[in-house]
Amino acid sequence: MGQRVLVTGSAGNVGTNVIQQLMMSDEVDIVVGIDPVGAHPLKRDLEPLVPVYPFDLRDQAAVLRVLKTDRITAVVHLAAVMGTWVNSNPLLNFEVNLGVSAMLYEACRAAGVHRILYASSKALYEGLEPVAGGWVENVVLPTRPYAIAKFASESLGRRIAEQDELQFVGLRFADFLGVEQLKRPPGRRGAAKTLTKIVAAGIYEQPIKLRVGADTCIDPMYTPDLGRAVTALLVKDELRHDTYNVGAGWPGITYSQMVEACRDRYGSNSYRMVDSVGTVYHSVGTSANAAAKSANRGVLNTSRIEGEIGERSRRFHEFLPSLEADIESDRAGGLIPSEAGEWLEETGLLALRQPATADE
Repeated sequence: MGQRVLVTGSAGNVGTNVIQQLMMSDEVDIVVGIDPVGAHPLKRDLEPLVPVYPFDLRDQAAVLRVLKTDRITAVVHLAAVMGTWVNSNPLLNFEVNLGVSAMLYEACRAAGVHRILYASSKALYEGLEPVAGGWVENVVLPTRPYAIAKFASESLGRRIAEQDELQFVGLRFADFLGVEQLKRPPGRRGAAKTLTKIVAAGIYEQPIKLRVGADTCIDPMYTPDLGRAVTALLVKDELRHDTYNVGAGWPGITYSQMVEACRDRYGSNSYRMVDSVGTVYHSVGTSANAAAKSANRGVLNTSRIEGEIGERSRRFHEFLPSLEADIESDRAGGLIPSEAGEWLEETGLLALRQPATADE
């Protein structure tokens, strides 16, 4: 008998891709979701296939009812409040990112769930300096509220797993990008949106404005690849570890290298970048304090998960054609705006001005 899987945060960027990959696995019998927004606004084709319960995870009785009624055997816990604003709202951060996790773990234990995959974050390494080969799983230094809550949720999950026949696995996600970011509201920020913004700027032939350091090194992962990695871990009979870094891994790529890759693909004449006052630049991080403002993102060491599932994630240059195809497909299907002007208005992703001349 295959796995019966509940995915929390099922309507989000990662959730929709995880569900899509789970649905393609022969070792999964049923997939259900929980998300306050209800169905899948990012992937409408999932709606008739995957039921989504539209309630808040803080309703522990409702969660327990779903786990028992649908006879859930495994949970992929993706739901969280995210973004830089979370670190300025520590009470909400701990209520949701730690409190909800604690209630969910208890419900899973009561319902006899066998395995929990928890979406943690590379933010757990934020207090460490980048190292050659990437950060490994056994040394962390969370410093801000979001990362502290994630680490506490990991630690609590392992503690509960020790007391019951329940396997808990923490997945520390790197930055990720996919066409889903183009469907999010204008107020959403963060690395995922910035990464997708770089690619979409070339496709839409628009100027782009970035407030990041050119040499900031990251290890972005394509969301469908992330979904495949999560699915591979979930259906595996035995896992050798309780923590895995999930990302593209070492050596990573800088923002300027991403821009150069896109410029090579789309042409320098149609791919221009502007700063906040409209001056044209051909690299990122050109403002005096951009590098200073850039977070210490670093790169994950992903050798553990690569050894576990037998494959590595695609690097940026390798999945760029797939991301481009996804964007073009959704444009043709009317899922995202087909014209740059309409897209600018809806998403607020790109610079709202014409490129300046070389003389400026």
